[in-house]
Amino acid sequence: MADLPHIILPRVDAELPRRRHGYGRVPQRDHSQHGAELQQQVDEVLQTFQAAPPPGGLNPNLILRVQLNHDAIVEERTWEQCGLTLLSVDQEKTLVLFSSDGQLREFQRRLQEYRAGPQAADRRNAPYAAIFSSIDVSSNVRPEDRIGRLLRASGVEGINHLEPERLYVIDLELWDFGTNAANREKVNQLENFIRARRGEATDRYVGESLVLVRI
Repeated sequence: MADLPHIILPRVDAELPRRRHGYGRVPQRDHSQHGAELQQQVDEVLQTFQAAPPPGGLNPNLILRVQLNHDAIVEERTWEQCGLTLLSVDQEKTLVLFSSDGQLREFQRRLQEYRAGPQAADRRNAPYAAIFSSIDVSSNVRPEDRIGRLLRASGVEGINHLEPERLYVIDLELWDFGTNAANREKVNQLENFIRARRGEATDRYVGESLVLVRI
């Protein structure tokens, strides 16, 4: 498989760090203003997710793209407490996070507390400042985030660079959805989607931390 151009869908080319400890330096921000900006960005992510028609045969999941401040460190378990699963992170501190909740309820609840600021006289910082002050911007995952390094090496930097009349053999790498059963269900959905559009799904690999489909 390694000799063929492939797409990473939707995982980026970076090793996922596990359980990083320490908080780095939390940027000083106006919790009300910054919280309002983050809320607007989250609202746009949710509106885009809810407005997009689901692809036939596929059950879409909400994916959030977060850019951390360069001095900030947010532990993986902190994202988990917000109802998010850390899927990947690159050297520029761009994080991709998965949510099984299409409303981001727990994340938004904590964001509202952050926006409201300190609720006790003896507190200097807003609740959850360690996470929300560390976020520069949040957004939807972009199409170019889904393109793997070998396909980029062949000159494909965006979807507009794909040639409609060309036959591609592509290895799709899926994010790990936590269980073997969930991963197999996603692969089944993907293969049905491809075959319904006259493509071929010729191979699959579902391992403990790697899920690949050749189309």
